[in-house]
Amino acid sequence: MIWQDERIPDEWSSGLIIPIFKKGDKTVCQNYRGITLLNVAYKILSNILLSWLKVYSEQVLLEYQCGFRSGRSTVDQMFVLRQALDKCYELGTDVHLLFIDYRQAFDRVNRNQLGRALQSFRIPQKLTNMIMMTLQETNSKILVGNRLSRSFKVENGVRQGNAISAVLFNLALHKALATLIPRGTIASKSCQILGYADDLAIMCRSVNRLKEVFSELEKNSREAGLHINEEKTKYMLITADDSKRTLRDLQIGAYNFEGVDRFTYLGAVINHENKVSNEIMNRIMAGNRAYFSLVKMFKSSLLSRETKMTLYRTLVRPVVCYGAESWILKTADIEALRVFERKIMRRIFGPVCESGVWRIRTNNELEHLMKGEDIVRFAKARSISWLGHVNRMDESRMPRKLLNARFEGRRRRGRPRRSWIDDTTVDLSRMGINNWWTASLD
Repeated sequence: MIWQDERIPDEWSSGLIIPIFKKGDKTVCQNYRGITLLNVAYKILSNILLSWLKVYSEQVLLEYQCGFRSGRSTVDQMFVLRQALDKCYELGTDVHLLFIDYRQAFDRVNRNQLGRALQSFRIPQKLTNMIMMTLQETNSKILVGNRLSRSFKVENGVRQGNAISAVLFNLALHKALATLIPRGTIASKSCQILGYADDLAIMCRSVNRLKEVFSELEKNSREAGLHINEEKTKYMLITADDSKRTLRDLQIGAYNFEGVDRFTYLGAVINHENKVSNEIMNRIMAGNRAYFSLVKMFKSSLLSRETKMTLYRTLVRPVVCYGAESWILKTADIEALRVFERKIMRRIFGPVCESGVWRIRTNNELEHLMKGEDIVRFAKARSISWLGHVNRMDESRMPRKLLNARFEGRRRRGRPRRSWIDDTTVDLSRMGINNWWTASLD
C-alpha cells in the first residue's frame, strides 16, 4: 500500500527529540544536541530506500565528497590535504585555505530545492516520490525528563535518525557545488574542494580565486537553504615565505573570516607550515584522556596483563594513531609517542623486585615484554598499509592523483623536507621491500 499510494502512516512522520547536554551553561539551549527517535518500522522502509538511492548517488557525487560513502573515510581527505600542502610548500607555492562551516546544516536543507535537485540528477521519479513522501508533513515532540511537549511541524532539513538523510544531504550540497568542482587537482588547477559531508575545505592558489569560489558557493548554498557560520569558518595561509605569515582576517563581501595558524579539520590539526608535530601532541593528549578514563581498569589486580594490553591496543592506541596514515614522523615525534606508551606499559607490567628492592622497568625490558609491537611501529605500519591501499585505488580516486601528482615550479633553495612517500619507502626498504609498487598489487 505504501509503495502504491506513496503515503506513510501518520506515526511514521513523527519524531521524538531527546536533548543531550554537550558542555557549557545548562540553561542555554544551544548547549544541547537533539537526538531524534523515529518509528522502527519506518526505519526499515528508509533502509530499503537507501539501498536503492546509493546506486544513483554514487553516479552523481564526485571525488571531492568522502562523507558517508562506501570505501571512503576521513583519512582520504586528510591525506589529500597534507599531500597537496606538502608539494606546494616544497615549490614555494602559496595555498589559501578556507574551512567552511554551515550553521545547523542538516536541519536547514530546503526540501523543495532538494526535490528539484533529485530530479536534476535524474533519480528515478518513483524513488524521488518515495523520498519526498518521507519528508512531507513531518512533526516532532520534545521529551525532557518525563515531560512531553506539544507536537510541532518540521518543514526544513533532512530527518535525523533517517537512514537516507546523509545521502540526501550530500546530494543537496552537491547541487550547490556542482559548478565549482574542477576536473583535476590543485596540481593543475587554481582551486580544489575537499568535503566530508558538510565539512568543506577550499584550497586555492590565490586569494582572489578563493573569494570568487566562496562567493559562488555562498550564493548556491543559500538557495539550498544552507547558511555559512561566519564565526566557525576560518581562513589559513600556507606559505614558505616568513614575511607572509602574519595572521590576517579574510574579508569577502559582508563576511569577515578570522585568520588562524592552525585548524582542526576532521579531527586532525592542520597548521600554517603543514607539520605534524602539533597534531601528534594533540593525539597524545587525546590518548591521555582515553587512558585516564580507563585508569581504574589498568590499576585493577583483578584483570590480567593480557586483558590490560587488549584494552590498550583497542581503546587507547587507536585514539593516538588516528590519522597516522599521513604522518611524517620526526625524531622528537617518535620519542614523544614512545614516552607516552612507556608510561602506560609501566602501569600494566608494574615494577620489578630485585633483592627485596622495587624498581621501575627499563625501556629495554618494556620493549622485550611488548615483543617489538610499540606504537611507532604501529603508526608506520598504518602508513605502509595506506600506501598499498592508495596504489590499488582506481586512477580517478583523489588520493592516488595527489600521490602521483607532479606540481609545476622550481624547488626552493636549501634542503627539501622529507616527503611522506620518501619516509614510507625508507621504512619499506628496512623491511627488505624495494619494489613496493609491484608488491602492493600482489
